[in-house]
Amino acid sequence: RKLKNLAFIDEIESFSPTIALASNISRKEETPRLLALCGQGPRSTFRVLRQGVPLSEMARSPLPGNPNGVYTIRKAKSDTTDAYIVVSFTNATLVLSIGDTVEEVTNTGILATSSTLAVSALGDDDDGSLIQIHPSGVRHVRGNNKGVNEWRAPGRKKITACACNRGQAIVALTGGELVYFELDEAGQLLEIEKIETSSEIVSVDIPPIPDGSLRAKFA
Repeated sequence: RKLKNLAFIDEIESFSPTIALASNISRKEETPRLLALCGQGPRSTFRVLRQGVPLSEMARSPLPGNPNGVYTIRKAKSDTTDAYIVVSFTNATLVLSIGDTVEEVTNTGILATSSTLAVSALGDDDDGSLIQIHPSGVRHVRGNNKGVNEWRAPGRKKITACACNRGQAIVALTGGELVYFELDEAGQLLEIEKIETSSEIVSVDIPPIPDGSLRAKFA
């Protein structure tokens, strides 16, 4: 009968019984591999085991300095691969487009003259909207070439910690102040609430929005 309370996810073939095992280092590979003789009779197999997941280098690009953060962004929520790599430096941000080649782009709306604390796609319309949080403010790049909206930190305050998902953002300012933002039905990122705390905030986090919900309930 079919499973009611369990869902089949994956299966891993058993190595039992393992008759013999040996370590081998190939001249073409830096990491050792294991050679295994498994099974019995007509079900016997010879297996080559390698540590980790095999990776292929697709591109290599020199950077102008030492980055302090690397982020990736998908154009659409349904995409299975990322479209951009955002590299943050002390006083600049570099955006690389991922395709057949990896190339620098300057038309994404991301502020390039400041470091980046967080960046994420925004909304569920797959229109290219994104949010960039930098030390001086929150930048909302609206999709379909609708422009850029920016919230600036008041006075001489700076953003010390932040977190965001596809519909919410929270930033901590120097002096122990929290500011919460939320994306409304018209696609505008609005400041919803401010909270004063008695000490400096060093870290904040907010989970992804659950399926079927308008917002994550906790931060």
